[in-house]
Amino acid sequence: MFAQSLTGPLHGFPPRPDTSRLLTLEIEPDGSAGELNTFWESKPGDGIDGFAIAESGNIYAALALSRAVVVVSPEGKELKRNPPNLLANFLLDVPMDDPASVAFLDDRVLVTNHTLFLGNPKSYVVYDVYAGERGKKPYRPHVR
Repeated sequence: MFAQSLTGPLHGFPPRPDTSRLLTLEIEPDGSAGELNTFWESKPGDGIDGFAIAESGNIYAALALSRAVVVVSPEGKELKRNPPNLLANFLLDVPMDDPASVAFLDDRVLVTNHTLFLGNPKSYVVYDVYAGERGKKPYRPHVR
């Protein structure tokens, strides 16, 4: 699985960020690339960045442009967003400002806040979010 941050194309002025996607790529028995499939497609302007997969198969993904973390089921359905909207984000002690990388630490999700567009040093944090489930160990392919 991998992320496509923006589907584009950008049309006119101002540029129009389209949807983001989580994609899967089948691997053929001989090791060659198979079919590319869309697993999940975001709302327009979400701007998916990093993601991590739970043992349950749920995917936790940072949405940089919509300033949230989304949870997607193993069936490709959006389960929830945190924070659920921009107002809820604004009310956080440190609002999400372009969240990026996501990683599991036991039953918690760590999310970096990289404040790419505003560059606010007060926003340089790593969120520690209770997920209630453990993450899968990262897959590290063997390269010959």
